[in-house]
Amino acid sequence: MAVKKSELYSMLWEACNKLRGGVEPARYKDYVLVLLFHKYVSDRYKGQPYAMYNITDETSFDALVKAKGKPDVGERVDKIIQKFMEDNHLQGSLPEVSFNNTDELGSGKELQDKVSGLIGVFQNPAIDFRTNRASGDDNIMYYLCGLSPVPNNFDISKLSSFIREKYQEYDFAISSVSFYEFVMHNRKHAGILRRACSAMRNYHIRIYNDPYLPIRLSAPYNLTKIRQHDVQQVIDSFITQKIDVESRFAAAIFMTVLISVIAFEAFPNENFNSNTASLLSAVANTNQSVAVACLKDAYVRAYASNDPEDFIRDSFQHLLQLLIPLSVPLCKELAYMKAEDNISECFRKISKQKWRDANLQMERAISKKGQTPTAFVSKKARQFGKAIGDKQLTDYLNNLWAMLANVDISSNAIREYTFEIIQSIFLNGSSFRKNDINDSMILGSMSAGDCIVTCDKKMLEHMEKYKGAHPEYTNSLLLLQKFSA
Repeated sequence: MAVKKSELYSMLWEACNKLRGGVEPARYKDYVLVLLFHKYVSDRYKGQPYAMYNITDETSFDALVKAKGKPDVGERVDKIIQKFMEDNHLQGSLPEVSFNNTDELGSGKELQDKVSGLIGVFQNPAIDFRTNRASGDDNIMYYLCGLSPVPNNFDISKLSSFIREKYQEYDFAISSVSFYEFVMHNRKHAGILRRACSAMRNYHIRIYNDPYLPIRLSAPYNLTKIRQHDVQQVIDSFITQKIDVESRFAAAIFMTVLISVIAFEAFPNENFNSNTASLLSAVANTNQSVAVACLKDAYVRAYASNDPEDFIRDSFQHLLQLLIPLSVPLCKELAYMKAEDNISECFRKISKQKWRDANLQMERAISKKGQTPTAFVSKKARQFGKAIGDKQLTDYLNNLWAMLANVDISSNAIREYTFEIIQSIFLNGSSFRKNDINDSMILGSMSAGDCIVTCDKKMLEHMEKYKGAHPEYTNSLLLLQKFSA
């Protein structure tokens, strides 16, 4: 479980209480920050090869615990912290404090109790950062390089040994899609990029070109010595292509969701005819260019923000909230056209006031009680599915997909995974996730002889579901069993 904020705040408050007496209140944060940082790094990276930080038994938080209660605890803690800082080149990056400072912490038994009490506060089992995932990324490279805690059911040491033993027999690689995302995620941390690329080199892991987003860097490992001021130049070499590809994928998903909710709302009895198909096609053609432009702009701004995932999700929702009221009322008014009717003539008969009233009504329906647009879509989809049956709903989505002619998503594997995303939005009310697009591209680039190692629950469930049609999924699932804990 992740560390709860309430428990963390309570611990910090308790730590400050331990310092009352000789320490000035303004200095509380200095002592607390040093111990909190050391505890966090020790929990996350101890014993992990090629990790972001080097933590040994002598410099870990466990060493502080062993020093607790000793008469010379202050001196011991100073030595442990100093060695930790030296091993990781962190001198000067944390506040200057000494846990053997008699002026602030007292002397003799008072210092011994105060420092031991501080260590005891951070020893609280509720504050265990080993199970706290800060990055939220299931890419195996994060685990292999020690950049994220490893899931309990996965043994990273088995994978590490397998790669070292089999690198001449197998061609180990990371997708260019994953690599670009890794660079973007760590664009403010050149040290992480250097460590990760050095680990890739040591493990004989190359970067393979995903056909949808191929690598553009001059050499796979040219980030092993990169400095922070050079990172943006690397990003500039691929970001335009990355945004273009991802925004087009997102637009294809968006248009499927938009046209579907129009069908759910405007044609509840599935009274389709040739005019209906023409009408939906016209709406799709009109809105697709808008969706692509808006989502492309959203991706540009998202990658300039601190949280691209949330930014894209919110932009997706906002665009639905904008285009549903513009599209649904029109289709609703024209829902009962006959095949022989003239679309333009029917459109001209709709009064402006009726159009405005319909727009306003739809806007209110979407934002009713603060619900999100996908919650609105989900409700309509469930009603639609209940009315026509799950099988017919699936057939409908297949027909709609063919009508939209998503040429950018031509591979069966990508189509299947994208369909899972759309169905999850429809029937579970799930929000659109930017990383789903990356996952679909990775799966879509696999050939029958490939294997993928992942801990991503969604990808694993998808491979299990479709393994009958994809030998690469079957092989991947069998390989993953070798690394189970």
